[in-house]
Amino acid sequence: TMGEGEVAVLENVVVLANIGDITPGGSSQPYYDGRDKIVSTSPTVVTMGGWPNSTGSVHAGASAVPEVSRYGYSFESPVGEDTPFPSGTPTASPWEYTGLIIAASEDATTVTVTGEAPISLDEGEVHLVDGGIDVGDAIDANKPIAVYLSTGDVDAQWEGRLYELTPTERWSDTYFSPVTSTNGTNEITRAFLYNPANVAITVNVARSNGTSTTVNVPAGGQANYLFPQDVGARFQSPGNPFYALQAITTPESGNDASASYNWGIPLIPQTYLTPMVVVGYGAGASDLSASYNGVWVAPQANTTVYVDRDGDTSTGALTDANGNKYDFSCAINARVPRIIKDDGTANCYLPSAYTAAKGTGDADMTGARIYTLDGTVLAAAWGQVPGL
Repeated sequence: TMGEGEVAVLENVVVLANIGDITPGGSSQPYYDGRDKIVSTSPTVVTMGGWPNSTGSVHAGASAVPEVSRYGYSFESPVGEDTPFPSGTPTASPWEYTGLIIAASEDATTVTVTGEAPISLDEGEVHLVDGGIDVGDAIDANKPIAVYLSTGDVDAQWEGRLYELTPTERWSDTYFSPVTSTNGTNEITRAFLYNPANVAITVNVARSNGTSTTVNVPAGGQANYLFPQDVGARFQSPGNPFYALQAITTPESGNDASASYNWGIPLIPQTYLTPMVVVGYGAGASDLSASYNGVWVAPQANTTVYVDRDGDTSTGALTDANGNKYDFSCAINARVPRIIKDDGTANCYLPSAYTAAKGTGDADMTGARIYTLDGTVLAAAWGQVPGL
């Protein structure tokens, strides 16, 4: 039983040789890992993640776990081993390795992946496509599945990324990003835009600083956009559904820091953004000693963003117009990215000014509730701030 805002952490050290054992290593229960089924009587936010003991959390991966209603039947890979970045340098590319993790929600699920033999899965079963995925490769199923994209730069020591893919039937012509660059050299984030159509499209980029530009994306291909420091963006191609991933990566620079700030997010279609987000996992560091990681937020329009650090509407120093308690609020303009952490202050930090200082807080935003009262939707993500 859990109360509002309460967090339950299910963790263990997994010995690979014991996966599938009901009592691994003599323990009293199976591992908390893939194939686990979680059912609740009220809405619950779930995040999964982990890292190898050999490297520690510098080579970690995490992703939101979608509720089964967000599973889908058709997916396409927006990046691949055949579309290296920078172009012509496959050994430096964040997509040098591109694989898939596929999870079934029902028995007798048949999955087809471009270039692979048909895959048969029952409820909860998981299949790994261990590399070889190219841009545009299709994943189709006769019953709802979840698909995660696993990518890495093979020779970069610990550069890897994990993305939950959105089913193609939910792709949109408009996306917002909450994450930006923190300088103009080696702390850069890029949006990788994928066009599934058989004709080229133009994506309009409306920046938070009032300027704009366009990105031409070839038919069935990919292009990318570099975020200026502290500037957010909306990506839009009216009437042309496309898809987008974001990655903090700088292999083209003379000071490549991709392996140090190696994470990314899938951009969420505008139609699926909401006026409230709940942070499933928001640790500032794996040991909570500092706030290297923060919660990135960008609103669709000018608004006031309210922050309830513990997610409990009955606690907090302030009361909103609906009678719910919260800790502090920030006025944020349209598409402007800000970073929030628990350092004991009322903060919505400019990304380039953000520091890892823990302050008097607990360096943990897990369970936090971030919302607006006027219906303005939010794009949000949790991740490491480039440069820290």
